[in-house]
Amino acid sequence: MFVKRLFVLFVLIASSAYSQYGSVELNTGGFSLVPAFTDDQPNFILNLGTSTDRRVTGSLIANIRVEGMKPRGGIFITRYKLIDKKLKLHLGAHLPAFQVDEDYHMDTFFAREVLATYQLNESVGFTGMFIRGTGMNNDFKMKLLNFMTIIRKNSFVFTTQLYGMDFENTYGIAQAISYTLSKKLSINGFLNKTLSNGSTISTLGLRYHM
Repeated sequence: MFVKRLFVLFVLIASSAYSQYGSVELNTGGFSLVPAFTDDQPNFILNLGTSTDRRVTGSLIANIRVEGMKPRGGIFITRYKLIDKKLKLHLGAHLPAFQVDEDYHMDTFFAREVLATYQLNESVGFTGMFIRGTGMNNDFKMKLLNFMTIIRKNSFVFTTQLYGMDFENTYGIAQAISYTLSKKLSINGFLNKTLSNGSTISTLGLRYHM
């Protein structure tokens, strides 16, 4: 199908010579920048990108449903590092972002992003993110505010998120835990509680770092 071909082409282009890091994860769910939108079905999650040390960076995050190897969605993010000190400030754009339904209909989106990070010390860091997204072939609009605390301890990384979005007045809290098994492998657990509607989703994944 056309959407499948487009998806594969998109991944191949993004994973070409410009990709300097990457991972593939087999997960009981999917990935979403909005934790409340996390897919509850098994997915392969691709994460590719250029070096984060550069002033301008690019990255790709894509979900492929394990059953039938169906593409579910992806985001290509370009960021410009405006401030590069202990406090780092990035301006970004999500173009394209896309989501594919069960009938292979593709919805596309454009989003602007402001991302700030502050590393308190080697173990503790903070992140704040604001995203304003608009549908390109649909009427979807949203504003998302996300605050994260990241704590590193030995082989563990704990990421706590508080988020709120004006779309359907969605807000909640999420916790991710990653444990490094080796240089190439890590285990990732994720739990989201959408406080606005009471729903809960948890996922578990095994990630291979390329």
